[in-house]
Amino acid sequence: MNKKIDERQQQEFYKCEHMAFHIMFSVSVIVIVIQMLFMKAAFQQVLGETVILACGGISMILSCLKSGLWSYNNNEPSVKSNLIYSIICSVVATLLFAIIIYTRAGIKVMTPTIIGGFFGGIFILGFIVLTLLGQVSKNTKKKIENKYKDI
Repeated sequence: MNKKIDERQQQEFYKCEHMAFHIMFSVSVIVIVIQMLFMKAAFQQVLGETVILACGGISMILSCLKSGLWSYNNNEPSVKSNLIYSIICSVVATLLFAIIIYTRAGIKVMTPTIIGGFFGGIFILGFIVLTLLGQVSKNTKKKIENKYKDI
């Protein structure tokens, strides 16, 4: 396969792909939330969008981990950032969960124990996943650096 573009054009092409992926990812999230909140769609009705969103997210995570990348700013993973991101994701997920439950089942189903348990579960799961992924990223980055250090 002959490459017909130069390096600058290739970088511009990658920027376009990057932007398109973020737009598709964001639109999928928005569509799922709108359908669940305002259209009272069942999970089966948003399953297609959810699968697409999960596949895109998982492939992005795996690609970054394989390359030893953690963040766009080249920050190292830390307990503090994992806590902050876990709290943010837990708050957003819990708010969406509470709104969806309230609109479908009413206030009687929403107890503080259920809401608190959901928040705690998402927080713990998020923190564990971020910590594990951060460690994998660090290890891969070290392996890549050691590989090129010998050359």
